[in-house]
Amino acid sequence: GGAGELADVVERRLRLAARSFNSGVKTVLFWFCVASVIVAVLGRSRILRWLSQAPYARAGFAGAAAATALGVVANDSSATFFIVGTIALLSCLAYAWSQTRPGDGSHS
Repeated sequence: GGAGELADVVERRLRLAARSFNSGVKTVLFWFCVASVIVAVLGRSRILRWLSQAPYARAGFAGAAAATALGVVANDSSATFFIVGTIALLSCLAYAWSQTRPGDGSHS
């Protein structure tokens, strides 16, 4: 097709994503994930310290975060994609935190 058809596809995808969020905002798990993302953004320097000793893990975490963000925009089940992606990223961070030593300043 042309640019008009591409615009139609984009509009339809965004409409489906918005509909998914309408049902997602009714769950406690969704709001837990929203709060987790806010805390992670505000505490990003601490998270970077946790990942500082493992550059490949840091790169993987950044890639997974970007893929989750893109998936939320592009997927029909955006709220579900957001929840699953956030929980996976939290699991990664929990592991990174567990690998830090209490005395090195990055554990807190």
